[in-house]
Amino acid sequence: MSIFKDLPPEFAKAIPGVVGAIVSLWFLKEPDKSVLRRLGAFGVGCAISYFATPWLTNFTGMPEGLTGFLAGLTGLLFVSKFMETVAAFDALGILVEWARLKLRMPPANKKEGERS
Repeated sequence: MSIFKDLPPEFAKAIPGVVGAIVSLWFLKEPDKSVLRRLGAFGVGCAISYFATPWLTNFTGMPEGLTGFLAGLTGLLFVSKFMETVAAFDALGILVEWARLKLRMPPANKKEGERS
């Protein structure tokens, strides 16, 4: 017996993932405190839960509600860690260093006071 029997099937399927994503908001670290990052991670965590739940239910044999909750819980945390990694990744610095090496330019000048 499902507690969501009176709701439309698509809405009922999304509720456990949303609850899992809300619970995982408490586990985010300090850099993820901005509202925009939290909303983005929450939205993607809910989407991961919504689309991954049927497959995970068939794969694991767990009930759909539990699978949706766990997918929402872990989906938001994965997205949060991905955002943290992207923020820490210095793509411009890597591109400049790659171009410098390809063009055989001398190393960048060190700041005054630094020793080699």
